[in-house]
Amino acid sequence: GELRICTNAFKEGQDFKFTSYQHPKCFIVPPRALKGVSPEEFVEDILEDQTDENILDDPDKKAEIVAAVAYKPSKKKASLGGGGDGEGNAVSKRLAAIKKVMETLPDDDDDESEEEVKRPSKKAKKSKGENLETYAKAMKKYQKLKADDLKSILRWNLGYGTSGNKDILLLRCIDGHVNGRLARCPTCFKGKLNLNDSDAGATIICKGYFNEEIQNRIPCQYSCPVADTPRLQPWYSSEPTEEETEAMKAITEKHEALADGGGGGSSDDIPP
Repeated sequence: GELRICTNAFKEGQDFKFTSYQHPKCFIVPPRALKGVSPEEFVEDILEDQTDENILDDPDKKAEIVAAVAYKPSKKKASLGGGGDGEGNAVSKRLAAIKKVMETLPDDDDDESEEEVKRPSKKAKKSKGENLETYAKAMKKYQKLKADDLKSILRWNLGYGTSGNKDILLLRCIDGHVNGRLARCPTCFKGKLNLNDSDAGATIICKGYFNEEIQNRIPCQYSCPVADTPRLQPWYSSEPTEEETEAMKAITEKHEALADGGGGGSSDDIPP
């Protein structure tokens, strides 16, 4: 089978341990628990060889594992939507299709009142993820904003990443405007949901989260069509008040508590 690095993590005073398996290239030496330990030192002094072939006794195999642990994708590959192919190209094509519809809309559809923005109509809710015209109306609102303005809107709505080029940021704002804010992952409860840039937001995914207590990343494979993903209302296109921000944080905290068995409910109990 394929080679995996097994990590056993535990918390003092508790009779359980967390076990995870990762490919060497996906493994990250824990930055706190093993601060200052290089990939070479990790493989040489810490990694236990439990393979039948004792592969760490083979200098060439050991060198391959060290190189894999030390591997980090280039910033160009890691950045969202970087370059003209793959994810960035899919997003650009999606936005081009939305723009084509937008250009057919009458001029009086340019603006929506703040009340309409914060409380989407029932029609918009029912058609989320399906109605290209609804996306086009949202594009009219956001397309002329600068990247920094789009980032501010994403920050106001909590839980959104602000990396990537302007197309990525614009698509996130359009999606949120049409469908509502993304909630925490309904599978792992603590992971942030993200638009899948490789299919231009047709699906929503969770990549997991970092557990501070055990100093390890908890993977998650959640994936769901955009129309079926849990959402929160309202979506804020202008800066929310302190009370509104605290209300959003409270919902997030309630959701994350489910991962630890708190809250006494399920993800269905989180208010929309």
